[in-house]
Amino acid sequence: MPLVGAAPRSDSINRSQALTITETHTVSRAQRVLLVDDDPIVLEIVSLLLAEVGVEVVRATGGDEALSALQSHSRLPDIVLVDHQMPGISGTGIARYIKSLPAPRPRIIAMSASLLPKADLALFDDYLAKPVDRDMLRAAIAGASRRSTAPREI
Repeated sequence: MPLVGAAPRSDSINRSQALTITETHTVSRAQRVLLVDDDPIVLEIVSLLLAEVGVEVVRATGGDEALSALQSHSRLPDIVLVDHQMPGISGTGIARYIKSLPAPRPRIIAMSASLLPKADLALFDDYLAKPVDRDMLRAAIAGASRRSTAPREI
């Protein structure tokens, strides 16, 4: 049975090589992502992009809701994808809370359309510029880059 999305088979590519080629663009295992943004349109668009990758998405419509979700779930998400600037508890507030948790803790990826102060940028494991690019999102979720775009700081 041919692999979906795999390179066409040839005499020089065997089944395991084709599988390796296919898996380089996917997440290695099912992951759970807590997506946090105060903009419902961003939540919807990024949720759709994450669904393409095959991750489980839990949405929070702001920092307060995200903090409640993090404190109430017995199983933490693998990744927290959070807007940097939100009313109430900001993305940096969420990052500080997660950094206070014992290891293993979720990876924290910031999203922002504006420049990040250097101290804030240091709190995150990765950074995505808004509008979020599909390929950069996939790389960040897969852990393929330390900073998905050139770090933007002030």
